[in-house]
Amino acid sequence: PELGQLVNLQKLLLDYNRLASLPAELGQLANLHELRLNDNILTSIPAEFGKLVNLHTMQLNNNKLAAIPAELGQLVKLQELTLSNNKLTSLPAELGQLVNLKTVLLKDNPLTSLPAELEKMKGILHYVGHITFENTSTQKIDAKEAFRQIAELMKKLESQMA
Repeated sequence: PELGQLVNLQKLLLDYNRLASLPAELGQLANLHELRLNDNILTSIPAEFGKLVNLHTMQLNNNKLAAIPAELGQLVKLQELTLSNNKLTSLPAELGQLVNLKTVLLKDNPLTSLPAELEKMKGILHYVGHITFENTSTQKIDAKEAFRQIAELMKKLESQMA
């Protein structure tokens, strides 16, 4: 059968497969709870992944992702989102809608900005492992100011969790 027809599939583990792209049909796997795509060569994620409404875990570490689709903000049951070691320079504001997230890993990405909407993510236990700030041709970030803003955000999150 076609991959999109596996409607009862709950786990899809495709780590270490050198996948460069993903079929949009994966968005049809409505009962999927866990999606692991670590250690591939993905450069993008289909917007259709926003239809994986029962997804609890999405792991996309060690790929070549430069952006993630705003549609991931529709994954309201998502509890774990790991995006370490990619090429992300920013995150969509829509991720602030993921109020059930407990773990977000963004280690080793050249992030230049974080949306203020992330304050809504009250359940985060592990927000950022390591952020590298790189100047881009369109925007210069004062690293000192960025870290001050992250510290403020962390204080807000901690007080909301208490």
